[in-house]
Amino acid sequence: MENPEDRESRMADLITTLAVLRPTQQWTTMFKHEPYAPALWALLFSPNETLSASDHFGDEWPRVSAETVIADHVIGYRTTVGQARERLMKRLEPVRHLAEAWRVFSLARALSLSLAPVPADWLLRLDASTVTLNQGSRYADLMAAAVLAAAELGTRRPTDDRQALRALLSMAHGMNPQTALAAPIDDFEGSGSPLPWPKDGLAVSRALIGIPFEVPTSHVETMTRARHQWEASW
Repeated sequence: MENPEDRESRMADLITTLAVLRPTQQWTTMFKHEPYAPALWALLFSPNETLSASDHFGDEWPRVSAETVIADHVIGYRTTVGQARERLMKRLEPVRHLAEAWRVFSLARALSLSLAPVPADWLLRLDASTVTLNQGSRYADLMAAAVLAAAELGTRRPTDDRQALRALLSMAHGMNPQTALAAPIDDFEGSGSPLPWPKDGLAVSRALIGIPFEVPTSHVETMTRARHQWEASW
């Protein structure tokens, strides 16, 4: 049996965060997740907005690289809050008329509300440096597949629930290879739920957007209410 302390240490190696950079040059963590990253964060970034290890660590990179013996690979994604908000709306629009898919994707409203009060020019960062330093570039490749699947929602509009949910599952399994969000039933024809996911709305919510950490006070109540409503209706 695994020692609880060993498990805690192992999980700490798999933490990711979604944070904004304040004018004081301090990063404020809005959401965090473990293990790996939640599915809906992929909706916020474009495939070309990668963040490399050397850019992330800056002057510390030579030391970090020497200690971890790794190459300079992608450790996350970075964009502006304004671009993330616009991208989120654009990618969600095609699935709003798909009942089963929207049931899941609609949780992104809580994510949108958390970003609403943040100035558009602030930087937004998905930081998976802890994971990639421990696992190398394999996780970077998985994240890339997830972000690409999210980007294609805006260019290859899904015509039915099956297509939209497959995109969501590509996002979920890319962002978190250990996700509890299982694949849909192959013979789903639009009747019944194609997602044999946990019945606990809180567990599904955490797998989709992570755990709120330092959401702006002006919107925390609205965001929390939206998230709890979603969890209750799940």
